[in-house]
Amino acid sequence: MQEKILIVEDETDMADLLKYNLTEKGYNPVLASNGREALELIEKEMPYLILLDLMMEQLDGWAVCSGIRSHTNETIKRLPIIMLTALSESEEKIIGLRLGADDYMTKPFNMDELILRIQKQINKKGVEDRLIELL
Repeated sequence: MQEKILIVEDETDMADLLKYNLTEKGYNPVLASNGREALELIEKEMPYLILLDLMMEQLDGWAVCSGIRSHTNETIKRLPIIMLTALSESEEKIIGLRLGADDYMTKPFNMDELILRIQKQINKKGVEDRLIELL
């Protein structure tokens, strides 16, 4: 496996929990503690998927998602984004999905469910990448 997953999370305990569990499942997690750092790491590390918290200092997850979806690099623009946040109102979910998130999960969450959603997005991205190669 070894797909690189960028975890954008400002709470250290949550970031460590996600990193540990993703490593255990064979993924290669990379951590960013704020939105600005996330945008820099996306260009440098080229992750396969992004787990994105919304409430962060400097640059929030909404702005990060918008920045990714409006990026000039098509590979970055198409990165799967799973928003992982304590914001649980329907309106917030709708905003996240309208901004271009591929999935939206609220905290607290079930780790097995998150792993399945990650696998689903990675499989979908693999199919899309192969289709683009054929075009």
